[in-house]
Amino acid sequence: MDTSSSPSDKCSWPVTLCSKCKQMTATIAGLQSLISRDGYRHHYYDDLRASAELACVLCKALWGFLSSGKLSVEDATGGHLQPIKDYRQIQVVLSARCDLKDSIGFKSTGVRVLGAILLPILMNLGVPTLLDTATHSLATSVTSTNVIENTRRQLKECLETHGSNCPSKFDVGLPTRVIDVNSDDNSQRLSLHRRLLRERGQYAALSYCWGDPPHPFVTTADLIQDPSQRDWSQLPATIQDAIRVTRALGLRYLWVDSLCIIQDDESDMMNQIQLMGMIYKNATVTIAAARSPDVRVGFLGDIQIPQIPLPFVGPNGEVRKLWIHTEPPELPDEPLDRRGWTLQESLLSPRILYYGSKDLIWKCRGEPFHSLTTSHTFYRPPLHERLPPAIFNIPSRDAISTDSIWLRIQAAFLSRQFKFSQDRFFALTGVAHELQRVSGDVYIAGLWKSTIMRQLSWKRTDNIVPHVLAQQSLSSPSWSWLAHFRPLVTLAIDENPLDKYYPQLLSWSLNLADESAPLGYVLGGYLRFIGTILKSTDGPHIPFDGAVLTLDWDIPGEDEQDLQKFVSEEFAYLYLGRRGLDQVGLLLCCLADGTFVRRGLLLVKDSVQHLWAGPLARRMEIRLV
Repeated sequence: MDTSSSPSDKCSWPVTLCSKCKQMTATIAGLQSLISRDGYRHHYYDDLRASAELACVLCKALWGFLSSGKLSVEDATGGHLQPIKDYRQIQVVLSARCDLKDSIGFKSTGVRVLGAILLPILMNLGVPTLLDTATHSLATSVTSTNVIENTRRQLKECLETHGSNCPSKFDVGLPTRVIDVNSDDNSQRLSLHRRLLRERGQYAALSYCWGDPPHPFVTTADLIQDPSQRDWSQLPATIQDAIRVTRALGLRYLWVDSLCIIQDDESDMMNQIQLMGMIYKNATVTIAAARSPDVRVGFLGDIQIPQIPLPFVGPNGEVRKLWIHTEPPELPDEPLDRRGWTLQESLLSPRILYYGSKDLIWKCRGEPFHSLTTSHTFYRPPLHERLPPAIFNIPSRDAISTDSIWLRIQAAFLSRQFKFSQDRFFALTGVAHELQRVSGDVYIAGLWKSTIMRQLSWKRTDNIVPHVLAQQSLSSPSWSWLAHFRPLVTLAIDENPLDKYYPQLLSWSLNLADESAPLGYVLGGYLRFIGTILKSTDGPHIPFDGAVLTLDWDIPGEDEQDLQKFVSEEFAYLYLGRRGLDQVGLLLCCLADGTFVRRGLLLVKDSVQHLWAGPLARRMEIRLV
């Protein structure tokens, strides 16, 4: 296998390439094949692996795609996929034609092999090629004059022309405190501005990751009393960059939680946390420092693009570099998108400048995904969750269903990380307040009154753990998924008001940690309803054929096949409803005072016979705590 580092006799080459990779772009025949419909025939499977092991950088990238993909082959009719039996017959085929669906393919004995693999030689689906003959390594600037002008133009266009989708240009009541980025108070031109009575204006809000505590720059009660103690020159890098962006956009004010909330004043923190939804909703634009894992790390540095230089012979015989991307076309998992608090910031922000590790992206309700750079980056745009227009005071005839919206929010929320369990309640307060305002529904500790039985049908997805991790502690209220600090999923059960066994909510009560925060942290509470109960001693042995029982607490791995031993005589099954042919019920435990606590979820699959229709089941009032 030839892996010499010289692409031709004319110059040395900065990376190791095998002869197959060099000939693809350094010869006329190779280039002709590369741009042809049939593509350039590269190594077969075994040769590709051997070349990758011998340090050819392109073969190593190709091998990474090939070895991680799930490949199948079309049959003779092209209508069915069959698994690959002999990978040794697979050959890599590269093409730089823009009209092909994929830029990399695999062939096996002349039959097209299908796999979820793309080598980023060019944009997919007809977008111009990403091959570049620049003499230097490619990078994307997010602070160039062109990018700044493009960003300001996009903001102006959204404010002035997106009226049917985005809030129009207007001054709003400022938050209680904002950073004045054009202050005359000091050489840094920064000060903490306290809103005057009925003062209005436009401001940017920052969405970012704090990082490990303690935060290096916060507002305290002492600094409010004596602002001269603050040294603005010590601002951490993320906030410094946010100030630069705010100034570049022509805005005077910036809201940052660590500076605009008094961090050692519990009353101020509680008050401002309840206003955070309104703060992001009213911001002219939200600056999302997506790529920064910590407030000490900036987000305005040039974006380096992973790439491999290939030799390219120019028209005058000179050897130039032809760059090929080596990263997949998906957007990376950014630090900001893992932080729990930032989900509602994203949902409630009408306009976002998203500073990611691959690109600077504009997001608004009218244009949910638009690159603001002239970069060589490419990706598949992600799905963009949108809240109802009424939240942003935009007229709409669409009916508002809290249930469908909330299940999608819940799924996104559960992938986020929190340091403290109570933060899970507060981190949804803003979205819950706005949905409650426009829908007329009632928010009850993570659930919605109108479809509360559907939303009680959540279950844990990871309660089987090693024995050393198993524990029996449960959170309160037991019925709220927000009280459980574990991954879970909600089953979408059918609502059937004609189902005589269906539960009916009578009343509820919440024990709030702070009475001034009715949508905030809940210490406990109850749901009171009429439902159909089947005692564990009267019902069938669980698990039985067609039934799946999921418990709400950690179970040692060795007990996975014997969950019945955890279900004693004080347990009962409450009917929740049907999910197609399936029946769904809650596993409840009766306490000494007659109240019940939730302990799990029962799913009876493909059951024609109603489990709760027998003579032993009874209709009764239940108080679930």
